[in-house]
Amino acid sequence: MMKSIRGLLLRLRPSDIDELGLTVSLKSLVAGWNASSGGKIHYSLAVHDDLDRLPEPIPVTIFRIVQECLTNVSKHSAATNAKVTLRAVSANNSITTIELSIEDNGKANKLPFEDSPGIGLLGIRERVTAIGGRLTLNTGNPSGLAVHIWLPVQSLSETQT
Repeated sequence: MMKSIRGLLLRLRPSDIDELGLTVSLKSLVAGWNASSGGKIHYSLAVHDDLDRLPEPIPVTIFRIVQECLTNVSKHSAATNAKVTLRAVSANNSITTIELSIEDNGKANKLPFEDSPGIGLLGIRERVTAIGGRLTLNTGNPSGLAVHIWLPVQSLSETQT
């Protein structure tokens, strides 16, 4: 029972983010997905900036969104490739926005997914909305899904001071 509780707690708040930083935590997450896919799906990560000092709750929000998106890719997409890209947008020497995209080359060829019984995309939308972000879903050409997210950083910093 204690092992189950510990596992649940780690899934709720991964300690790696606090101890190692967001970038290392995401690298570990992607490496885990590559190992468990058995070569059927290649997951990649591109982090374009130093994002290890973002204010809370942004690091955990990003981690959870990526985790859910990669779960969706694995379960539903029939993709062979999935790419996570993370970058910061700065103004006046300060990060103002985080751009996150998760794209796959799977079978999605139409939107929306309102008929889906799952709660994954709903949870992602709620996480993004809770911190004033924006979410878009697009299909690729000829297929695949692209999840694009913009999370404000400056407004969070201002409200915390």
